[in-house]
Amino acid sequence: MKNRLYISALSLLLILAWAGRSMPALGQEVNFNTYAGEDITLTVTNQEMSFGENGMVVSGTQTQPNKVEIPLTSGKKTTITIEGVQFLDVIVEITGPSNITNGDQNIPLDLKAAYANLGQDQIAQSRSIILDSNNYGTQRFRIKGRGNGPPGPPPVPDHEGYSPPTGSAYLYLYGEIQVGDVNSGTYTGTIRVDVSYAQNQ
Repeated sequence: MKNRLYISALSLLLILAWAGRSMPALGQEVNFNTYAGEDITLTVTNQEMSFGENGMVVSGTQTQPNKVEIPLTSGKKTTITIEGVQFLDVIVEITGPSNITNGDQNIPLDLKAAYANLGQDQIAQSRSIILDSNNYGTQRFRIKGRGNGPPGPPPVPDHEGYSPPTGSAYLYLYGEIQVGDVNSGTYTGTIRVDVSYAQNQ
């Protein structure tokens, strides 16, 4: 019962200062591949994460890196819609790289995540998912949370001809990079998101 979403080719093209002038990067592009089945559907509703103004990034130094952020409130964040049986819990597992790399050159990535499960794609209703220093974390939540209301009636038992109601939750991926004194080029990494129903409901 696992559905896998791979955020692949997380790339950052960085052009360093040349002849004493700072030159911007040409941009960052994120490609997505979704793997769905077993009653869970994953949909990427924002197909691009682009660090910097219009995707342009300049380098800093080793002692004073240039911090470039995609905040949760930004339209540049990645939003993944998780659709499934609304009264069931899912477990979301996020595995991201500590760095995006180009050969032996690294740019540290501080990945962040949050989710909203009150039925609407609204970051004001979101809750943070704690990721460790290696950009790994898991979170269990119901597809459609109850909010502050009392528990509802028990779900209808599964029987022939019955289709349980579905709902949507929203996963947000955002964060920042620390661009030091690194070579220009394309920096890549892979973020993996696994979503499955919790076994003990």
